[in-house]
Amino acid sequence: MFIEVDEANIFIFLSTVKPGLLSREEDVALWTCRIFAKISFDLANMELLAPAYEWFCKDNGGLQASVLCIQRHRNIKENVVAFLLQIGRYNLTDLFTVQLRKILDN
Repeated sequence: MFIEVDEANIFIFLSTVKPGLLSREEDVALWTCRIFAKISFDLANMELLAPAYEWFCKDNGGLQASVLCIQRHRNIKENVVAFLLQIGRYNLTDLFTVQLRKILDN
């Protein structure tokens, strides 16, 4: 990774890439999902996935953007789910039973 590994930098990087999930262009959203999946994989290997998951689940974080991406681009839902599985790797129960439910109830 090209960023200095620090929790604050992880938040900044993920927040910078997040608008790609909200793009009207399907290719942009697809590549953003791929970037998020790769970054999540790398962070997990460096044992830094917890701050990324924290950012992902917070208000206006990546989970809300991911749900909107699926609603806007049905053709790439498999890529979004792959990204969800990668970032929620150690918190799948929380992701699918608590966090996603909060988003879908709104």
